[in-house]
Amino acid sequence: MKKREFLVSSVGIGAVLPAISAVAASEKAVSADEEIKGLFRVNPYLQNVSETEVTVMWMTRTTCFSWVEWGETKELGNATQSIVDGQVTANNTLNKITISGLEPGTSYFYRIYSREIIEYNPYKVKWGATEKSAVLSFTTPHVKSDSLNCIFFNDIHDRLQTFNALLDQVKGFDHDLSIFNGDCFNDPRSEEHVYPLLDAYGQGVRAAERPVIYLRGNHEIRGSYSRQWPSVGSNPGGKQYFAMRRGPIQFIFMDCGEDKPDSHQAYSGLNDFEGFHREQAGWLEKEIEKPEFKNAKYRVLVHHIPIYGLNEKKYNPWKSLWGPAMNRAGFDISFHGHTHRAVIHPPMTAGEHNFPVIIGGGPTMDNGTLTLLQADATELTVKLVGTDGRCIATHTVPART
Repeated sequence: MKKREFLVSSVGIGAVLPAISAVAASEKAVSADEEIKGLFRVNPYLQNVSETEVTVMWMTRTTCFSWVEWGETKELGNATQSIVDGQVTANNTLNKITISGLEPGTSYFYRIYSREIIEYNPYKVKWGATEKSAVLSFTTPHVKSDSLNCIFFNDIHDRLQTFNALLDQVKGFDHDLSIFNGDCFNDPRSEEHVYPLLDAYGQGVRAAERPVIYLRGNHEIRGSYSRQWPSVGSNPGGKQYFAMRRGPIQFIFMDCGEDKPDSHQAYSGLNDFEGFHREQAGWLEKEIEKPEFKNAKYRVLVHHIPIYGLNEKKYNPWKSLWGPAMNRAGFDISFHGHTHRAVIHPPMTAGEHNFPVIIGGGPTMDNGTLTLLQADATELTVKLVGTDGRCIATHTVPART
């Protein structure tokens, strides 16, 4: 998290956060216990969950002041709000509140609150209704954990019928993490376009209690809302590329950007992904040398456009720029989408990928797929599943010793 982005205050309820206290003292305020529905536009979803902190995000229909109450029991007992440069975040609709100081491998309970701001005047705020969520829960990960269950979606392209059919295949799979690996939001145009999808995806994968990652594909980069789209998530380090440890897996997430050169007329001269690709190449070289990468039982690569298994005539600057480092790193497996054809490519000979490449299908009911990952102390197993529940392909890699 950047130092000046979201500086968060977290104290016991008994100490009372200044802004929360001020709201309670206002003669116009409504008690938080007088629950009034209708403020939440996008229900809470967990972002950037680490061993010691979690970011809770949600959106309201109108400008509000919002906070999170949390604790190790359902009685909660702590409250956290967002503070930026001395000001409590308020009069906004997009909420991003980070709870810090947590313990690894520990279960916590939380509830979100939003207080409507009807008028924001220089010396007096006129308050409206308050809405609170149900008491929810999450568990922080532990680096010593030997297991992880993960769900991958890709290339849904706004088609909720396909998404819901895939969700039916998740029943009975107790996932710890869900990853939307690009092109799930098709050319985002506005909040009115993005937010309903975000809420549908989040509720589908129980993102209020289990962390979710939303990665960009080339279609999230298109559309009039594409520059704002990254604000609906919170990744480690605040970038669209990042590394993350979950149980026995060290993940590396990359961002391919667009599927055509920056000079293509479709982009009106408003892209510079060539520079972005070079930036990531330098970062990747350093990341694969870190102890947390080298010591992981499994090394997993994730990005939307596959640089192996892609038609040789297609635009592919990543193969020469990233490929040598990826092969030298010793990845155990990689996950992708984009081609709309589900397939598992086994490791190839030198000069190509020396790790298996998993490509999901989509977006139609006939081609849509879900990827299930299960890792434990001995092996990592992947299964590609269709909307009808049929197993399309599987692959297993052994744990590093």
